[in-house]
Amino acid sequence: MRHVTKSLVAGMVAVLPVGGTLLSIVFIEDALATSGIGRLDVYFPGLGILLALVGLYLLGVTVSTVVGRYFYAFVDRLLTRLPGLGFLYRSLKEVLGYGEGEQAIFSKVVLVRNRAYGSACLGLVTNEVEVDGEALSVVYLPHAPSPANGQLHYLPRGELTELDMTTSEALKVLFAVGKIEQAYRLQGEGTAASGT
Repeated sequence: MRHVTKSLVAGMVAVLPVGGTLLSIVFIEDALATSGIGRLDVYFPGLGILLALVGLYLLGVTVSTVVGRYFYAFVDRLLTRLPGLGFLYRSLKEVLGYGEGEQAIFSKVVLVRNRAYGSACLGLVTNEVEVDGEALSVVYLPHAPSPANGQLHYLPRGELTELDMTTSEALKVLFAVGKIEQAYRLQGEGTAASGT
């Protein structure tokens, strides 16, 4: 019975990424097809997803221009000032790593060394406290590729290496499990700052 249970769990874990991706594609296509696109004469299965990808691409191109950045900043300011919804919008931005300043959830990105294993991990500082006369940083250590899960540690500030990286860049590194350019900046900055 233990072997059967273990094999079933292993099979479910193996199929989750593929199954989740397929279910997401089917859900998006179904939602877009029933929204009116399905009644078009030129409709074919997959048109909804294709239109969504084209829309995201055009949005990306638009916000990359000077006029687009100005318009995006205007909409950002407008949403921030909305009563009630503005707080939700600001909170969502901060969780995603786009908050800035002292009021942001994450104030800086640090490298936390684990001397026992000879490794290091990315940490996001949420607060600075003092316990029994010792200056400590409250550091959230997110997991990859799901930064929503992680651990909260109280660590001496002297054991942390501050990185020249924004929170949103750190979250991108975690989501991409280190397969993007920002991940390679860690090596030079982290080792230089710690003197190793």
